[in-house]
Amino acid sequence: MKKFVCRLAVLGLMISISSCLPDVSPDKKDAFILNADLEKIEIPADVPGTRAQQQSIVVSCNRSWSAFFEPEAPWISLSVSELENIAQTEERTEIGLTIDNNENPAGARETNLVISTAEGRISIPVKQGKQIPYISLSTPSNVDNISCMDDSYKVKFTSNISWKACIEEGATAQVSIDKNEGKYDGEVTVSFAENEDAEATPEAVLVLSGEESGLASPVKVYFKQGKASPYIRWISEEPTYQGSQSGIIELEFKTNSSWQAALENAPDGISLSATSGSKDIKTLKVLFGEFYGPGSLRSATVVLSLSNGVTASLPVHQFGTELYVDFIDGNQPFTTDIPYDTLVANEETEYTLSCNGKNYEFTFYSASGYTFVTGAEGKTCGLMTYKNDWVKLPAVEGMKLKSAEVYTSNMGSSAQKGFALRETPDGANLKAVWVAANSEWCKVPLPNPVVGQRYYLVAQNNTGYFSKIRLVYEQ
Repeated sequence: MKKFVCRLAVLGLMISISSCLPDVSPDKKDAFILNADLEKIEIPADVPGTRAQQQSIVVSCNRSWSAFFEPEAPWISLSVSELENIAQTEERTEIGLTIDNNENPAGARETNLVISTAEGRISIPVKQGKQIPYISLSTPSNVDNISCMDDSYKVKFTSNISWKACIEEGATAQVSIDKNEGKYDGEVTVSFAENEDAEATPEAVLVLSGEESGLASPVKVYFKQGKASPYIRWISEEPTYQGSQSGIIELEFKTNSSWQAALENAPDGISLSATSGSKDIKTLKVLFGEFYGPGSLRSATVVLSLSNGVTASLPVHQFGTELYVDFIDGNQPFTTDIPYDTLVANEETEYTLSCNGKNYEFTFYSASGYTFVTGAEGKTCGLMTYKNDWVKLPAVEGMKLKSAEVYTSNMGSSAQKGFALRETPDGANLKAVWVAANSEWCKVPLPNPVVGQRYYLVAQNNTGYFSKIRLVYEQ
């Protein structure tokens, strides 16, 4: 009796619990659900400033499912590829998509997102648009404030392509860049060398191109560098032209402007080859005329000037090295003439000749006493020379005789005629030179001369007379 009552109570409890469960009829429990909130997925080629894009799609399904792309697409990936769903009710799942930017300018790319279950599947078209290549400057395209000194400028830009950089041909600025190619966003440093020109503003153009990546036109950045301050300065140091004959010294200077040139305190016989020039001309010649008198010095100052008042000065000098006596022309450039009848036979006669403020002592000796030949107005026009007649040549302080040169006339019939240099009138010849014709220069070089010593110019045989004498000294 008790067992029957217990079984009846359990049965009553089961009926009570069963009546509380929801209605799970076979039709409702087996209804298949699979859908998505998007019918298609359209993606732009790229998003500026990113390398990839993010999208999402919500899938509703009450069965186990898997997701994949058909055909395979390595440029897109899923955050969820499979979900085991054992619930008896509809489940909603958000799937994340990561899409690489389309760097192919040739065209768009497509695939299908497939959600598949054992009972069915859906296919959602996915399309990514064709890339539109671009390079977009983040800094100005015209830069005209580049310093004339060494300077640099950073060009910044965004891009979705591989690019190349170069300086356009024809640049007047001295310029370089730190890189020639890159990918995506970039920065190129343009470096400028110093502009020393005060008249020109050098220019350059940076070209950013991407033809291989489909960029239709290059992007250009235009630069202009400022002018330098005008300047002029000498490179040559204070020069001295050594020589009594006409000569030239070329001076070198540096400038970035057109210039003017002038001489200050210049004596006759010193001049310039030009008085003006452009910035491209950086040399100037100083012309020196004849200037006799060994040990004598004459000077001038070369002044270069610019339009803004900047000047540069440089002294120049000519140092005389020669004595030149022309009896026919009245001993010019000497101030003292030699009278023709003042020489006494067998006696030494001294004459002082002055040139450029300095005196030079000559001593003449002749056994015959007919040494001087009469010229116009009683002046000497030549020096008669017989064998062993001599002239004692002047010494010049701090200098040594390099050579003596005489101009011969009426040399007579002697087989050998000439002159020699000696240390004494009757000593051995240090050097002798013979001549064979009238109206000819006879140059006698002196070996191993001594500074400050006087030497003798001695006639060899009867040599007629000479009308000019040139003495060359050196320091």
